[in-house]
Amino acid sequence: MPEVRSKDAVVRQWYTDGPQQHVSRAGEAAIAQLEEAMSDAPTDAADVDAWFAEHFHKAPISQDTALYNALHAAKEELKKLLAGE
Repeated sequence: MPEVRSKDAVVRQWYTDGPQQHVSRAGEAAIAQLEEAMSDAPTDAADVDAWFAEHFHKAPISQDTALYNALHAAKEELKKLLAGE
């Protein structure tokens, strides 16, 4: 039987395994931006796009194309995880 985890646990695991690894290469300012965003990370797949736009679309972190693309891919993975896919 698969392990049942809370959505908060899914978000925390996603953060540790995904974007945190990419952002750590971009420096302290990028890490601070991601940590600020994680303070109100969504636990519902329907809210992920709005949360991402609010925290990342115009943030300095979005100026690095490779980093932004990695974060965008991680966002799509988070939506799948939260939807139970």
